[in-house]
Amino acid sequence: MTFVTAAFGGVDMHGIQRNDSWTRLALTALPGDSQIHLESAMDWVVGDEIIIAPTGYKPEEVERFPIAAVSADSMTITLDGSLRFKHIGKNALILFCIRIVRCAPLIKSLSISKDRCQ
Repeated sequence: MTFVTAAFGGVDMHGIQRNDSWTRLALTALPGDSQIHLESAMDWVVGDEIIIAPTGYKPEEVERFPIAAVSADSMTITLDGSLRFKHIGKNALILFCIRIVRCAPLIKSLSISKDRCQ
């Protein structure tokens, strides 16, 4: 993908093409759990980092983990650590708002370098 920047510059970004960037939890995950069960299979691999969004009203309940293992069917993820908060799976009705837990992979690294113009 190429982006045009100001002053006639350009940026080329390259990375791994992913099928989907997020999914929902299939089951509620509780504090102390080190595995999460996904609603759909993902192409995530060991070492990828994911974010698990909060299902409550406290933004500090977002959690970030490296993936330690992926099941053969790619529906169960083992985290490199234990959850600190409860994350409600599927659609959870909370104070008249539907909250959906989403898990998404993080970019592992980004490198931007300057080429010499001639």
